[in-house]
Amino acid sequence: MSIFSHHSHFSNRRVTSATAGFTLIELLAVAAIITVITAFVVFRQSSFDSSTVLRSLAYGVSLSVRQTQVYGISVLRSAASPNAVPAYGLYFGNSTQNYTLFADINGNSALDVNEVVKVFNLSNGYSVSEVCMHLPPSTFRCNGADDTTGSATITYASIIFQRPNPDAKYASFYSSGVKLAETYDSAYVRISAGSSSRLVKITTTGEINVCPLNDTVSAAYTNC
Repeated sequence: MSIFSHHSHFSNRRVTSATAGFTLIELLAVAAIITVITAFVVFRQSSFDSSTVLRSLAYGVSLSVRQTQVYGISVLRSAASPNAVPAYGLYFGNSTQNYTLFADINGNSALDVNEVVKVFNLSNGYSVSEVCMHLPPSTFRCNGADDTTGSATITYASIIFQRPNPDAKYASFYSSGVKLAETYDSAYVRISAGSSSRLVKITTTGEINVCPLNDTVSAAYTNC
């Protein structure tokens, strides 16, 4: 009798366990939660990767400026002009996907034929979206959205270093190639990826700063 009772109790328990489980609605709810969490993680990872590359590219521009300064104040000779030591500069404006280190052999502060030393190319999805020059006391000459003057929107810009002076000099040009006769005290290069951007600020003394994410030029002039 005791054996029969025990077997009967065990059988009932097996039936109960076999019939327990999730309903279709519960399974769909769990699947939806997993999908949402996965999408959020992937989005955050993508945003993090983009921000990291953007910051790296901004620091890459900073290193390019420093390299240009070293070339400019050293005795590096240009292959196109072996008997002279020219100024060296970074030239922005020919393309948003690259910028150029050049030897300013003819002294016009612009990139000309046979003056290219090195072209810096940006990764796909990233661009040099804007270059600005600050004209004291409060005017900016830009080729992008931060232009505050309207009548003097520039197309090309250069940051120049020439020995023995370690200070930076700046030049800006209209689309026609005509150089503006203005003296600036700082330059700003914006690297962008989608709606995010970083400014690189270069002062006359040669100081180089990477500014906070999405800074405006006016904010960078004061705080960066």
